[in-house]
Amino acid sequence: MSPLLHIKGEQNDSYLASVLIARQENGYKKLILLFDETGTRTGLLIAGLLYLLIDAAGILLLFLIGRRFVRHALIPAEESFTRQQEFVAAASHELRSPLAVIRASASAIPGAPEHSGKLIRTILKECQRGSSLIKSLLLLASADSHTLSIQKTCFEIDELLLNLLELYEPLFHSRNGRLLLELPEEPLPCVYADPDLCRQILTILLDNAAAGTAAGKIVLKASNIGNTIFLSVEDHGPGLNSGEKERIFDRFYRAEGSRSDKEHFGLGLSIASDLAKAQGIPLSVSDTEGGGCTFTLQIPTEQL
Repeated sequence: MSPLLHIKGEQNDSYLASVLIARQENGYKKLILLFDETGTRTGLLIAGLLYLLIDAAGILLLFLIGRRFVRHALIPAEESFTRQQEFVAAASHELRSPLAVIRASASAIPGAPEHSGKLIRTILKECQRGSSLIKSLLLLASADSHTLSIQKTCFEIDELLLNLLELYEPLFHSRNGRLLLELPEEPLPCVYADPDLCRQILTILLDNAAAGTAAGKIVLKASNIGNTIFLSVEDHGPGLNSGEKERIFDRFYRAEGSRSDKEHFGLGLSIASDLAKAQGIPLSVSDTEGGGCTFTLQIPTEQL
């Protein structure tokens, strides 16, 4: 057979034809080759549908995973927003009380000049109360925004405890109570924390004990276990039930026995908790043996 001269293709719905024309000695000959494409096209169609289903399933799976991930990621933001709303509402409610008293007292002065001294003292007292609340709110805002100034250093914790004993002993004595300090026989090692923040935490715990126990024994105790100093404030008051223990560090929460106390806003223990967390120091509450509450602070003796 002589060399190939021409190839021409023809296509049908069910076959593909190729026409080959070759030159020979006695003329030209044409060879037609037919290829059946029915099975091939069916396979391609099935494969295309299969890939389409896989793509659709992949897109659906990515959508579901993304939706779940976004919902999970939004949970902390939603909880934070809810807490912020509750905090603003509670702060507004607490601020409204002293402002209402100040306004009422100021309005009463012109009509009752003989009681002006008493009314002015009430105004000054409520101003101090409002100022204390605002100071607490600013401190909590600093803790929330992580702008709280923390300066950790090594200091002697027993000296701090002795100073607090000297400061608070007259207060407890005036309320027919006793403040005792229990230290181990061996000197306590230095602790690594912010001394000003630790003093503020212990001050809040002692104030809380003084408010919750009108008369009785309060024990400020320190012990050294391993590389940790355990500081505890024990009172023998009415104590807390399990539900109150879970919420005692919540902002504006006050236990059942202290809800009538207008001198406290339910922010002290929340501030103490935030100051401890800012330093990475655990603060917990437990039952005192014989009744009451024990707040415990764990301060490391060396830099972590």
